[in-house]
Amino acid sequence: KGGAPAAASATAPQALQPAPAESAVDTYVVQAGDTLSRISGKVYKDPSKWEAIFNANRATLPSPQSLKVGQTLVIPRS
Repeated sequence: KGGAPAAASATAPQALQPAPAESAVDTYVVQAGDTLSRISGKVYKDPSKWEAIFNANRATLPSPQSLKVGQTLVIPRS
């Protein structure tokens, strides 16, 4: 019985950490020459999935061409 409370205590802090929510997305820092399709090709191995990246970053990307070097993008896992 002594092990059960310890396990529950160890589980509770993990549940409070944002790591599980963060596991649904990654981030990517835009580099010189990057386009959404190039980034999509790097992270998804499929350049045609660029719209998923664009849609996840609409708050900071007014258009697909508005990437800035050094900008951090949210990359949804698919």
